[in-house]
Amino acid sequence: LACLRDGNPPFSTVSAADEQLVKIPYQRDRVVAVIPQGHPLFGKESVTLPQLKGHRLCMLKEGTLLYEICVRACQAADFVPNIFFESHRIGNILDMCRQGGCVALLLDHHVYDNSAAQLVRDGSASVAPVDPEISTSVSLSYLKKVSLSLPAKEFFDFFLEEESQYG
Repeated sequence: LACLRDGNPPFSTVSAADEQLVKIPYQRDRVVAVIPQGHPLFGKESVTLPQLKGHRLCMLKEGTLLYEICVRACQAADFVPNIFFESHRIGNILDMCRQGGCVALLLDHHVYDNSAAQLVRDGSASVAPVDPEISTSVSLSYLKKVSLSLPAKEFFDFFLEEESQYG
């Protein structure tokens, strides 16, 4: 069993390996812009990708799914993103957003489960969903051709039961 994150088309790719997997959706996240106070987009209810053209962006490092999705989405909107700062640490990205005047592109769970929530509460930043929506999902997955062990099957069955009750 594995928890895998996938992006939504057309901004991510589907590999041949994906077709060999059983995937049960677990969590869905949306790309949001964290916008520092004083930035021209501060306080907007949502932002479009063309509105981000030319602005300095900070995001997770190249090689991450979020980076790939954001870059592809910007390219689909006919521009190359001005990536000013990359990091594997959400805290560093948020610091650069606040102190460096950059717009951070993150997932909504990064924002509400992290110190960005404090930036929003104290008025140092606003959060706006990217429109049209760009999302990712996490799925509990396993290979179709592999028989699950008894403990894995029991966990999977428990997961399905919990999802049907709360999902």
